[in-house]
Amino acid sequence: MNRDGGSSIVEALVGLALGAIAVGVLACSVLIGVRALALANGVGAQATATHDGIERLRHRPAGESSDLLPTVPVIARRCERTAGRGRPDALVVESTWTSVAGPHPFAVTSEQTP
Repeated sequence: MNRDGGSSIVEALVGLALGAIAVGVLACSVLIGVRALALANGVGAQATATHDGIERLRHRPAGESSDLLPTVPVIARRCERTAGRGRPDALVVESTWTSVAGPHPFAVTSEQTP
């Protein structure tokens, strides 16, 4: 084997290592993008569920209800309307969904004039 033959093997190994690094970076980018889309989907569904809960409370008598919404991801929602007794009724909606990063709680409060 001459000197030029050995250097071509080293060049091939370096090229292979650089290619593996590039594939690893691409895989990490795809993973981060997928997680960001899942987070955006969950936050959007949670905001919609919370807004829907507030609107439902506006048309209900005082009381509390809890439900699980069949969305992706599944959202646990608790809605409560407390009579104000001379003041506006207090409306509270709390929703939570869980991802790989952990639970994502969200709460909205409002008032409804009787």
